[in-house]
Amino acid sequence: MKYRHRPIVIEAVQWFKNGDHPLDHCETTIINDTPRMSDGKVVRRYRISPAGVYADHLGDCMECKRPYLDHGKVDTEHGVVKVCPGDWIVKTFSGFYMPVKPELFDRLYEPYAGA
Repeated sequence: MKYRHRPIVIEAVQWFKNGDHPLDHCETTIINDTPRMSDGKVVRRYRISPAGVYADHLGDCMECKRPYLDHGKVDTEHGVVKVCPGDWIVKTFSGFYMPVKPELFDRLYEPYAGA
């Protein structure tokens, strides 16, 4: 038998940098004598340890080749997941957020003009 995915309506925001998500509400803070935006409420800055060490000097991401400093992370229902610049942040039915790569997002979703 063959099945077709039911059409669903989702909330999504394409993320490029800290503070892009409208629910992040970031503020400018000073970290190591450098002004930076605080962590967002949905997408937080990427850290390499639970102690809060930022990824400033880690090099480049193996997936997108951008510096880890440009990345974020979100809490999903399966744990913490890295967000690359350009990923879409999709709100799931359970109320969590998850990153979706642009190529997959374009195959799965189309703009919805309804209310």
